Amino acid sequence: MRLTAIRRWLLAALLVAALGGFGSHDTPAWAQSSRVAPVTSDLPLALPPPPPPVTTFKPSVPPGGGSNPVPGGRGGRQTGVPSPGGSPGPTAIPRGPSIDDLARLPEAPAPGVRDGEPGLPAGTNNEFVFLRQGPWTPADDPTGFGFQQLDAVPLPAVGLLLFRYRAVDPDQALAAFAILQRASGVVLAQPNLTHLLQAWPVAKPVPQARPVRLAAATRSAGAAIALIDSAVDASHPALSGAPIELVDVVEDGDATPGNHGTALAGIMLEAVRDAGAEPMPIIAVRAFVEASEGGGDSTSFLIGRAIDVAIGRGAAVLNLSFAGPSDQLLAYMIDQAVSRGIVVVAAAGNAGPQAPPAYPAALEPVIAVTATDARDRLFKAANRGPYVQIAAYGVDVLVPAPGNRYGHQSGTSLAAAYVSAAIAVLLDRDRNHDRSAVVEALEGTAVDLGPPGRDTQFGVGRLDMAAAMDKLDGGAVGN
Repeated sequence: MRLTAIRRWLLAALLVAALGGFGSHDTPAWAQSSRVAPVTSDLPLALPPPPPPVTTFKPSVPPGGGSNPVPGGRGGRQTGVPSPGGSPGPTAIPRGPSIDDLARLPEAPAPGVRDGEPGLPAGTNNEFVFLRQGPWTPADDPTGFGFQQLDAVPLPAVGLLLFRYRAVDPDQALAAFAILQRASGVVLAQPNLTHLLQAWPVAKPVPQARPVRLAAATRSAGAAIALIDSAVDASHPALSGAPIELVDVVEDGDATPGNHGTALAGIMLEAVRDAGAEPMPIIAVRAFVEASEGGGDSTSFLIGRAIDVAIGRGAAVLNLSFAGPSDQLLAYMIDQAVSRGIVVVAAAGNAGPQAPPAYPAALEPVIAVTATDARDRLFKAANRGPYVQIAAYGVDVLVPAPGNRYGHQSGTSLAAAYVSAAIAVLLDRDRNHDRSAVVEALEGTAVDLGPPGRDTQFGVGRLDMAAAMDKLDGGAVGN
């Protein structure tokens, strides 16, 4: 018998309130190999004790803001959704959506977006993810509580298991979720949220001149960038000389190169070449699928897997050129990356000046990047807020496109790629410099734009890679 509307609301409130609970953090005993293509390992995992999480929210940024997309399909993703116009410390992982967040959700889904079943938070498509320290016991297996298991994969870099479920019976699942997320071994549990790529094509004539083909790298730059994005066309002339490793966590059998991922890889390599450095290794992890009409999306489940791949492959920089709602799983995985010394860069978002903070850019450990044009004017569609840390070129940028083509794109995604490349160059110039020294060099040499000092539009100002390199080489960091 169906629950009444009042009881359904109460169950939804119970679900949301339960999103902040976590299980114990004992070192797991299980050991499995990664099934992420194309590299697998038969070696048992050596699992170190989990590092402490880091501060997760930037000052003056309330948790819970973001967009309201909807997952579905392989990995929980849905195609056809267009893109919208520190130091470690012993603090808690951020909570999930609050009752107030639930009340702010739109009454009707946006075009091309499906809503969840009645009684479930919008933007979940009835899917949930659980991060665990080992397999479920028969007593707490979610399949006995109205859930259908869709995926179960190891995250070998952090020594945990990630599960994805769909609520077959939403009424029963809502009531059971509060119990399951507190079961022994559960690190966190949440809806399987969607995140969107943050750039779109610009209708602008492409000049006849093309970027030159990269010479084959004679020395790996060493400071590898993990690009979690759509598939990259590594055969493009602008990319073919670079050491690019292609990894696919979507595993849908269709790794068609995407405009977004190919463009960002091209920007990174161009920025490094302009700095006089050799191409850095790029770990291109396909976690997003682009839609034919533009844009692209992924889910908490897929991005969580992708970040684990980046950690396991030894990335020095993690580029996250996408945006979405506050996401506990992403916050946890980013904490794990930062605790291992990885610098995390993210797009500040393209939802406009009145939009709430975009995640993961609004997380404390993340460098949030906004976009400017060639005349240092702010990208009109960029998010604003105190979480914006630095600006970089990202408007009407000429970039490579799949199939040996070129085109123009705009968005904070592109600006984040420039900053990621700059950080990789700085890290490679002197391996003795840590994350804080590199970030300090970037911020201390940025060209101040807008109101004097740091502001909510440009952050500390526009990236000046040459000045940052000089400052780091001259030992002036911290003056």
